[in-house]
Amino acid sequence: METSEWIAVIGVVVTGFFSYKVWRATKESANAASASANAAIESANAAKASNELSRLLLEQSVNKERAVKKQYRYKALQDARKVYISLVNQNPKVNYEWIMSAPKETGFSLEEIATYFSDDEAVQLHKAWESYKRYLDKHWPDINQGKWGFSGNDDVIAATETDAPIQEFHLLIGVLEK
Repeated sequence: METSEWIAVIGVVVTGFFSYKVWRATKESANAASASANAAIESANAAKASNELSRLLLEQSVNKERAVKKQYRYKALQDARKVYISLVNQNPKVNYEWIMSAPKETGFSLEEIATYFSDDEAVQLHKAWESYKRYLDKHWPDINQGKWGFSGNDDVIAATETDAPIQEFHLLIGVLEK
């Protein structure tokens, strides 16, 4: 074989060798691209699952908050009705048992009122309970110590001065029942 034939054979072998290397690099690149695509799909699925979990957790949190708010409103409504009934039963004459059995305060902190009640509800809660507190302070100053200490000689006056707290609790009940 002559030199030119050897050069041609070497050229074919070198070309074949480099073609093999290029083919192999292309195959590895395709495998890497496929693996990358699979990883992207898995990542997208994981993100989708994470988003769904976040949505469910948020929904659960909102439902829990609604349930807690409903419980607070229910308690406020029940207490408002008890006070309202106790005040209505003070007229025309003072009724010790009714006033003693009624709640003396909301039982809610300011933070709870701000969190679980609307602005209208919070304002009316404050108005009603402040009106009731003024009535108790004026006519029943010892009631918080569990005494029946009615203040004043004329229980008819105490009974007729229930109008303001009755009106405020009537409004509160209406706001809470909405």
